[in-house]
Amino acid sequence: RSGSPLAHGAVNGGWRKRSSFPLRPQSWESIIRSETPPVVVAVNGGRREKRPSFLRWPRSRESTVRNETPPVDAAVSGGVQGAKAGTLTLMVGGGEAGFERLKPLLECFGKNVFHCGASGMGMLFKVVNNMLSHVNLAALTEAMALGVAAGADPDLLCDVIAVSSGRSRQVEDRLRKHILPGEFTPGMTTDLATKDSDLCLELARELRVPTFIASATHHVYEMAIQKGYGAEEYASLIKLWEEWLDIEVRSPGAGRAS
Repeated sequence: RSGSPLAHGAVNGGWRKRSSFPLRPQSWESIIRSETPPVVVAVNGGRREKRPSFLRWPRSRESTVRNETPPVDAAVSGGVQGAKAGTLTLMVGGGEAGFERLKPLLECFGKNVFHCGASGMGMLFKVVNNMLSHVNLAALTEAMALGVAAGADPDLLCDVIAVSSGRSRQVEDRLRKHILPGEFTPGMTTDLATKDSDLCLELARELRVPTFIASATHHVYEMAIQKGYGAEEYASLIKLWEEWLDIEVRSPGAGRAS
């Protein structure tokens, strides 16, 4: 309820310690007020800002909005299709009582609902998950480019990987749906994937955790942005190898990527 003190406090910076970015409706899809005592939940819709405050929540002594309402963050994974089908994975941070009271609401659009710990931990879990997902895609594009450069049929190579030890969700979500048909209308843009990587590396630097693979992968995403693929589906990473090797990783009859 945009006119309530709770919503006003959340939208106008009640939770934010470091970031200068405002919480906008397109970035946080809903701010929900439950019955007494009130609980605020921010449901992330995939368009995160550069430095969201979730990185600070777990480290603060107590994170509250102005009237001491405990925040509950609910990060999502599953994309647009999962949202439409009501099969999203939700990673929730906040108090146990708030989580249990909000769980029936979250289950309306989430198939897998996890309580990940204190406020902010839901978003933390999402960043770690996305780190692995984005590394998987970069490795997949590199492997497909190697195979095609050596003469492999890209469709057959995809079929084999999909039922072998090299498989990941990116085979179906990105390779089959975007790379092989040459369709780079975004589900998730390269710009947004790179912001995920930024958040992961920021956290790793703060905790002094070595991230050799994630750091190397980040350079690939940055190169894709420099080549002009930032607004495209982030499976457009494949275009880097296609240009370097003068190949195309496409199904027969697929249009040439622009």
